[in-house]
Amino acid sequence: MDRRSLLPLAAAIGHNVVWTSVLDESTSDYCRAMHGRAYGDGWTEPPPAHHNCRSTLALVPDDVSVSSPQPAAA
Repeated sequence: MDRRSLLPLAAAIGHNVVWTSVLDESTSDYCRAMHGRAYGDGWTEPPPAHHNCRSTLALVPDDVSVSSPQPAAA
């Protein structure tokens, strides 16, 4: 399934399309910033965002909060 086809599907079933990144030392600044954001909240082009991108999309019900997580304290 093409990632763009998730947008109408998500709307039809009452879900948000959310950017999900692997968060580790190799994660790009862009993907780290997009992690946890719903479509339209800072991004409109789905991953991959760059060469070797490990980000993907997830469907999350509309009634679930989709905000970017705060970085863990060191």
